[in-house]
Amino acid sequence: MKLYHMYSAINHPEAMVDFEKNANDIFAFFKMNMGDDEKIRKRKLNFIAQSGYKLDNIVKTDYLQCTSALLFSRQFYNKIGEYLKDEMQFFPCSVFCQGVEFEWYAVKILRQISAIDIEKSGCYKLSNNDVMLDSFKYKRNIVERFYIARDNHQITDFVVSELFVSLCNTNNISIEFEEVHYSY
Repeated sequence: MKLYHMYSAINHPEAMVDFEKNANDIFAFFKMNMGDDEKIRKRKLNFIAQSGYKLDNIVKTDYLQCTSALLFSRQFYNKIGEYLKDEMQFFPCSVFCQGVEFEWYAVKILRQISAIDIEKSGCYKLSNNDVMLDSFKYKRNIVERFYIARDNHQITDFVVSELFVSLCNTNNISIEFEEVHYSY
């Protein structure tokens, strides 16, 4: 099965979204898989689009690059959210772009797989002798069927499958995909 990374359909170097306030607990919940669902559901999740997103282009993508969470459009949620409910948990949020509020969904990835080939990925040593991966190589032989999953070793990293890409293309979802670098 082919694996891909996702990107916003807006190709701009400053096209990024940040959480409105201190994002540590938002990052921990959505990217590190730590924290309490109820606590997050009770919060007002407001994100701010940076200078790369404008009113005329933010509506042309269904995925926003964000440092603290995965953000998908209402169209994405309405068209294909039901297919993904076992692998993604959706939380309504607001994205503010040039002072205008848009309804989006912050997503927590529920599924985990072993996608990164740790032995063939690049790494470096920290001063305390811990090893950090810095250039990932992915396994080619993943046979498990899935749409989206986080890696079970490098938990902030995630991939989507060719099934996800096909589902998005079939439903006219505007997201860019790039095949990952495989180990050989």
